[in-house]
Amino acid sequence: MVAMVIARPLWTQWKASQKASAASSGETSKIISAATNNAAWGNLQYIQFNLDPPADASVRSAPAVPALFVFLLASKNSDLNSLLQYWGRGGRETLIRPLLKSLTHNPEPATLNISHLLPPLARVKLYTFPKADEEPDGSGRDSFWGALNFFSDTPAPPPLDRAAALQRLATEYREELGPKRLGDVLLIKDKSGQPLHCCVHIADAVVFTRSGPEPGAPWVLMKFPDLLAKFEPESSLQITTLRSKRLP
Repeated sequence: MVAMVIARPLWTQWKASQKASAASSGETSKIISAATNNAAWGNLQYIQFNLDPPADASVRSAPAVPALFVFLLASKNSDLNSLLQYWGRGGRETLIRPLLKSLTHNPEPATLNISHLLPPLARVKLYTFPKADEEPDGSGRDSFWGALNFFSDTPAPPPLDRAAALQRLATEYREELGPKRLGDVLLIKDKSGQPLHCCVHIADAVVFTRSGPEPGAPWVLMKFPDLLAKFEPESSLQITTLRSKRLP
């Protein structure tokens, strides 16, 4: 078999953890039963803060965005060099070789959470929320900051204003029309060409970003179509793939 990426909704993990819990009852049980495996709750914030305790205990821990756990599935038949070339971009081949080598030397197909293969910034920020004391209005470490610093060992200190971010994208990146690779930046613009958001391509349709334009949005892995759905009207959006000029 060849290596492949498996995406598992964070929602599924949470839902499974609730099956053994008897804390959910009444209105909470109805809400949980009505939810689907990969759906984000449109009224989750209302639900979380308006149900009477203790019935809302399990709901308060529910993921509010369609985030993913992503795994790399590989076996002894997988091409180690190809895996290193893809996941080791940014000069990290030596760092991740032991992990990938262990997968390809395993007699049975094995999985690895790809968070272990990501550069330092993404690995540290993944599944976390912005700290209020560091960026009270959410303007510092936004999606542009995350994309521009994806491969950085020492990320630039925020705030990095939007104008400065766009200037860096214009001078340090080039448009890429071929197949996407790890670390490529997907720039989302409205129909007039105004930049709205950006994210980092991971694999297949999975991207790393803050889950939306809201100041309190967490850093997650999510499907690119789910991210686009946060912007209206989705059909008028312009998507540009950019690649750092320092990378092949």
